[in-house]
Amino acid sequence: MPETPRDYDGELQAIMGALAESVGGASDEDIVQETRKEGENVRAIADHVRIVLKRAATGHRELGRGATRLQLNHLPPEVGSNIVATVELAFETKSVRRLCESRVQADRQLGAAVAEKLRRRLSDLRAATSVKDLVAGKPRTLARGPQPLLAVKLGEGARLLFRPNHTVMPVLASGEADWSSVTRVKIVRIERDDD
Repeated sequence: MPETPRDYDGELQAIMGALAESVGGASDEDIVQETRKEGENVRAIADHVRIVLKRAATGHRELGRGATRLQLNHLPPEVGSNIVATVELAFETKSVRRLCESRVQADRQLGAAVAEKLRRRLSDLRAATSVKDLVAGKPRTLARGPQPLLAVKLGEGARLLFRPNHTVMPVLASGEADWSSVTRVKIVRIERDDD
């Protein structure tokens, strides 16, 4: 069966839409306050976002000039990697899927503030080229080995847990998950930090 060609323009639009959705509803002050509250380096995050936006703008210009696919060797060195491959999301259960996809259900079960952070973190995931691109929410590994688990803070003691969802998980020489190569994740659950 022949492989269907990728819609690079559509994928780029999805990245830009997810990025816009992630930050569109918040003021600059809210984003800076959230970043500082989580103990993150505001300057480092701003630099990271600047690089991601440069990648997207460069890719959009290339595609706008009639390129049928992005020529990565023409990107400036600071831009780097493929901008169209985004993280694919799957869900452990139907109830987790409903919670992540329904604003009403998330607001009801998690509270408005945590539900809003959940939407932002999911948008961040969808806009990322790999799990390693995540900066907000203090991503940290909870479990290692064949089924590693990563947690991202949602505020008010809540966190989003997910794991790689590759048939063959990308691993480093040490045997640990290579999060920079993880482009498919399965959302496992949303829980309180004390669970």
